[in-house]
Amino acid sequence: MITVVILAFNEEKLLRKTADTMMQAASLAGQVPLDIIVINDGSTDRTPEIIRELEAEHPFIRSIQHAQNKGPGVGVKQAIAIAKYPRFIVTPGDNDLSLDVMTQLFLNRDKADLVLAYYTNMKERGWFRCGLSGLYTSIYQRTFNISLHYVNSPCLYLTEQLRCLDFRSNRLAYQAEFAVKILCSGGSFYQIAGLRQNEQSPSRALSLKNLREAIDVFLNLVYEVKITDRKKFNRKPVEIF
Repeated sequence: MITVVILAFNEEKLLRKTADTMMQAASLAGQVPLDIIVINDGSTDRTPEIIRELEAEHPFIRSIQHAQNKGPGVGVKQAIAIAKYPRFIVTPGDNDLSLDVMTQLFLNRDKADLVLAYYTNMKERGWFRCGLSGLYTSIYQRTFNISLHYVNSPCLYLTEQLRCLDFRSNRLAYQAEFAVKILCSGGSFYQIAGLRQNEQSPSRALSLKNLREAIDVFLNLVYEVKITDRKKFNRKPVEIF
């Protein structure tokens, strides 16, 4: 049983495809029950209308509506509080995650505390984005001694584990914050290789706001994990193979 959070900010073109991918993956993984929460983060296109249609068509789809854009981390916090099922995953509303990746995540949902996917076709994003992602991941690997292939991996979490976390991020850095705090507490993780889907939706990851927050969250993680709460975060993560 999995709660799926779909982040939607002006995703009228691909939102329905994203929901369909989640439902198809659940079916292929053995009819896994889903609780889908779509977060409309202040969209100004037809996204709210599409969400209403999806809610009318499927009783397990519900939504959180933001009148203004607040950032994905805010919506994720709200979704954690109301999630129905023991497993929890967040996906962008641009159908970024392929059916194969989602199916593999769902099939392996009980392998570890964190079940993550990493992309083997990152170079298709261009040398700059690929290099930036590699640098970002390398910094986290070396600083916190975590052997993740990709820090911002799509990931299945334990819902109750997330509810016990105190996290700072309101934007995209929530993924790194979740991973570091869970793994440095001795959490287990299982990694799955897959292909990133390219649906031609423009990336919003490279923005000044996201960069500022990424730096802020990283520095606070260093302070918290290495200094103020080092006794809590001094355990080695366990990789499951």
